[in-house]
Order: sequence, then structure tokens, then C-alpha cells
Amino acid sequence: MVAGAAPLALILGMPIPPAAAANLDGFDGVYTVAIQQTMTISYAIPGMPPSASTTSVTSTMTVKDGVLLDSGIEVGHITNPNGSGLLQMPFPGLGDCIGSVKFTRAPSGVSRFTGQCELAGTIGTAVVTTVSQSLTGVGNDDSIRFTVAGALPVAHRGKPYPGASFCEPPVAPGGLCGGPLTARPTNPSGGPVNVAGGWSPYTFTIKSGFLPRGLVLNHRTGAITGTPAAGGRAGTYRFKVCAYTSIDNRNDACHWTSIRLV
Repeated sequence: MVAGAAPLALILGMPIPPAAAANLDGFDGVYTVAIQQTMTISYAIPGMPPSASTTSVTSTMTVKDGVLLDSGIEVGHITNPNGSGLLQMPFPGLGDCIGSVKFTRAPSGVSRFTGQCELAGTIGTAVVTTVSQSLTGVGNDDSIRFTVAGALPVAHRGKPYPGASFCEPPVAPGGLCGGPLTARPTNPSGGPVNVAGGWSPYTFTIKSGFLPRGLVLNHRTGAITGTPAAGGRAGTYRFKVCAYTSIDNRNDACHWTSIRLV
């Protein structure tokens, strides 16, 4: 957010037709954005020269289904599958800063965008303010990296499970598995793992197979806890666990692992 400016918000005058919306999510992801705003003030008062100021800040924005979001507030809209779109940012007392945005994708797969808008407004009868704003965004890595050990700690029938977590460091009960985290093959105990990339926080689910009866996976923390049933069947329980981003449940990473019950 530029100092002195109102929160960015988008008023869409050109909604995307439903049939085209599916083509506009190719640039979805998280972007690091450099924002530069230049404000020039002219006075209708004899002898008073105009003044100008430039402010630069860095922000983090996301694109979801073709909509550019700043802290969850819409600030831009891709209107064409080629990556072109609209910006419309209101400034109280002045009007809307209206302009355009253009997304491109580098051969490396990293997306970028540039945007600009301008407005001129009058405050009272003596002050004319001109605002120009430019945005340059570089996409962050939005793919999930999820590393799981082939075997988790052994479980004993009728005894509390020592615990395993697919989020590193482990999350306290009631918390969320968030990032950014640095993926690595295993933790020092040789057990589970962690998840990185994408849009945190993450959620977890068992997509195939099942846990020993009495154990449960916390979908928010990625922790496996509980007490295996005393009469449970001994053996090795294999299952596929998947990590999902908080925004896009199509962006996931899955791995097989197992728990041996004795």
C-alpha cells in the first residue's frame, strides 16, 4: 500500500463471461509487486508553484481465477486469455485511477505483469491533483513441494501413538500449517516431512488407503495422533497423503507412506 493512498479496491465494469473464465487462470499465483506512485499538485493560486512527490513500496499480491488481489481486495482483472486486463483504483476525493495490466510468462514458467493507471482530480476550487501509478509484479513459485518419509513411527495397539506430522515444524493444536517452509527429505528423527511452496496455509487429506483404527489425521495441522485400538489388526498400513494449497485445491502434492502397527 502506498503511503498516503487509500486501500486499493477494484470496481469492475467489465465482468468476464462465464464461458471465458476458465481460460484466465493460467497466471494464478503469488506475486512480489513493486509499486511506484507519483503525485503532482497544482494550485490555482498566483505565485504558488506546483509540487510533486514519488513513493515506492513493495507488496505481495495474488492472482486467483484471473483476478488480481491485494490482501484479499480486488485491484485488477485479467479480461483476455493473452494476459491483458484492467486496473481501476479509487482515491477518495479524486476519483478512480484507471489503467491497464499485462501478464506474460517467461520460458522458465515464472509469470510477470506490469500495470499502470492515471487520474486527475480537483479538490475544492484551488487544487488540481494528478496521480500516476505503476506496478511491476514477478511471480513466486506457486507449486507445492511435499516430501514424505516412506515409513512413519511404529504404532502400538492400545498405547498412545508417539505422533507424526506432515508439517515441519509441527503446529500446535488449533493452529494452521503455514509457510514458507524449506522442504527437505526428512526431519532429524527420520520420520515425517514438510511442505513448501504454493499459497499457505496448507491442508492435508488421505486420498487412498487408511490409518490404523484409532489414529486420525488433522487436516489443518498435518498431525497424526490417537491411540490405536487394542484389538486392531497388526501389520503395515499404507496410505497416500496429499497436501493442498489454501486457495486452490487442484494444486496438490501426494505421496505414499506407511505406519506399522504392532
